[in-house]
Amino acid sequence: MTDNSNQPSDKEYRSDPEKLSYINLSNPIHLLGTAFGISLKTPRPGTFTCLASIPLCIVFVSFCPWYLKLAVLMFMIPASVYICTSMLNLIGMSNKHRIVFDDFVGMLVTCFCLTQWYYVVIAFFTFRFVDMLKPWPISLMFRHLPAGVCVALDDVITGIYSMLVIMSLQYVVFIPMMSTL
Repeated sequence: MTDNSNQPSDKEYRSDPEKLSYINLSNPIHLLGTAFGISLKTPRPGTFTCLASIPLCIVFVSFCPWYLKLAVLMFMIPASVYICTSMLNLIGMSNKHRIVFDDFVGMLVTCFCLTQWYYVVIAFFTFRFVDMLKPWPISLMFRHLPAGVCVALDDVITGIYSMLVIMSLQYVVFIPMMSTL
């Protein structure tokens, strides 16, 4: 166990293949929780899920008005908490990296305020970078909230941070750069 925490650190986890065998892709929760099984087949499940979500994020950015984006997120965030909690109860914390629905939701959060489809590529790299850093308050969440909530909300907060970084880049770098062309 880590100091000041009721949960072990990520470094103490080892995958438990036996519990992964409990996943049944005919169950909609398992199907969504593993991104249609992508996370079970790849060495970097979060990264591959984010890559696979790029086309949907482009549609989200290009064709959805802000109020529809907000409605989608207001549905997806609680769904992510439910799916992550259900999957954790099934396969345990040792396999939490195989639960990737939260990465998909985090990418949608990152793309919420984007104005052009090509920013989605920048969103991918920004989201993955910030997700690796796990800035405050993400590290604090794991000490005080239930595991399923933390797994889901860490990517929502990562998405918010990533969105703020991209919006800053958009208005400080890209817009002035485009106006000089």
